[in-house]
Amino acid sequence: MKLGIAFLTAGTLLFAAVGMQNEKSQPEKKPEQKQEHRDGPGGPREGQGDGQRRGPGMGQGASVEAGMKGMNRALRTLKGQVTDAAKRDDNLQLVSQMQIACVSAKGGKLDEKLKDLKPEEAAAKKKEFRSEMISLMRTLLDVEAALLNEKYDDAQKALEKAEATRDHGHKEMGVKDD
Repeated sequence: MKLGIAFLTAGTLLFAAVGMQNEKSQPEKKPEQKQEHRDGPGGPREGQGDGQRRGPGMGQGASVEAGMKGMNRALRTLKGQVTDAAKRDDNLQLVSQMQIACVSAKGGKLDEKLKDLKPEEAAAKKKEFRSEMISLMRTLLDVEAALLNEKYDDAQKALEKAEATRDHGHKEMGVKDD
């Protein structure tokens, strides 16, 4: 009987201590401050102050072009060093940047690019574009997996496939490369 009471008392104290610890670990809530919005340099950036985290071009009406430029920028660097084992971590970061830019471009608006097409043709082009972007993302995941597993030749082959996908998509959409 005494043993049961001791366990009950110890359990109650432990439960109370855990509860007190959880209260201490909760951040102190501060009253919300209203942010003033300014235009121009120094003004609020997209995603700030609204509790949302957004990557490049991830806001309302994301830009396909911004995503494409982000992928091309990372690709130029990655092509020259993808097989360099010493730059593996840098290369993994570059592939992540390409994946983020790919998602941004995939979710972007193509309306301006397709404005001269009939609605059914525009719908077909949008579907084709999205399918190509899905294929590109799969290829970028293959590049990442190869780098992660230190299979640099496989990473280079997958990166070449990603570049070929880009070139095909640009040809289909009438995009001129810089």
